[in-house]
Amino acid sequence: MPLKNTFLSILCLLLWILTACGSKREIRNVSQTQTPRSESQLSLSGTTIEESDENGQIIWKIKAKQIDYSPDRKVAKLEGLTGDLFENGKIVLQVSAAQGEVEKGAEEIILKEKVIAIDKRNRAVIKSKLARWYPKKNLLVIPEKITGDRPDISVSAQTGIYETKIQKLNLEGNVIANHKNPQLQLKTAALTWEIPQQQINSDRPLEIWRYQEKTIVDRLVGDRATVSLKDTSVTIENNVKLTSLQPNLELTTNVLAWNYTTRLVIANRTVRIDDRIKDITLTGEQGQVDLERAIATLRHGTQAVDRRQSSRLYANDLVWYFDKNTVEAVGNIQYQQERPKLTSIGDRAFGNLKNNQITVTSKQGQQVETKIIPK
Repeated sequence: MPLKNTFLSILCLLLWILTACGSKREIRNVSQTQTPRSESQLSLSGTTIEESDENGQIIWKIKAKQIDYSPDRKVAKLEGLTGDLFENGKIVLQVSAAQGEVEKGAEEIILKEKVIAIDKRNRAVIKSKLARWYPKKNLLVIPEKITGDRPDISVSAQTGIYETKIQKLNLEGNVIANHKNPQLQLKTAALTWEIPQQQINSDRPLEIWRYQEKTIVDRLVGDRATVSLKDTSVTIENNVKLTSLQPNLELTTNVLAWNYTTRLVIANRTVRIDDRIKDITLTGEQGQVDLERAIATLRHGTQAVDRRQSSRLYANDLVWYFDKNTVEAVGNIQYQQERPKLTSIGDRAFGNLKNNQITVTSKQGQQVETKIIPK
């Protein structure tokens, strides 16, 4: 009996040991399967810091003349650094700075002093004294004064954000853009520059000056605008006013398209043109002005008014030659003058409004109606 009890005790002890060993192996396997796998890995090696994705492809890399780590190795301070941002294995953005700082995790890279960023895809060069680089978010944030240059245009502002993925530069605060050929200057409070599309957009009031041999020849203002660098044109809306010195006139409308190379202006809304020297006003529902040739073409319910001569011409459409002071008009003509006082009605008109020398004609077989009103 004692022998049987002893045997049973030994058997129970062996079973307990086997069970305990089996449970320990199961816990280790679970813990191994639950170990999370990081999506990217930060590598620190000598004077190089780089980050790769889960496939081992480099996302960004920084080289520095000197790297000093904090005692806990959570912050790396860099001296004389250059960095590369990669996309599909190719360098798309290169940055450099006199100093820098990278925190553990590398969500943010601080660039200080003589900061330069060059986009290899579009040749844009961005400069500042301070920038915060977020490689994973495809952002370069510039909280201090920023300048940007390309062969055709340069910009400056108080702050900026460059979206590296879509190559868009957002600028705010005293924004100035200078176009090099032809020479233009744009000023506004904020704009976006979509570099691949060669387009500048601003939803703030803006001014644009066009220069010719260092002399301002055109000034354009409005509440918002889109500038197409590819087509050399500006589409501007709301409270639009174009002031030209050659010829000397002022054009007001609500929507305007202006080619700043050819100086051709197109207005598809009601437009008013004031010749400030000759004191003549032209209006129409639509219009086109060739500033180089000094010709205005107005359509649909047009009129030309000479306030000095107290003469007025109404027509469906008219063409005004600024240099010659002559007009050609067609459709529902009505001409009125004060000295001598008369009204003439017909289908066509041409002549000089300043000298009250307007000839009104009618269609073949129809008589021109003229009324002379005596004093």
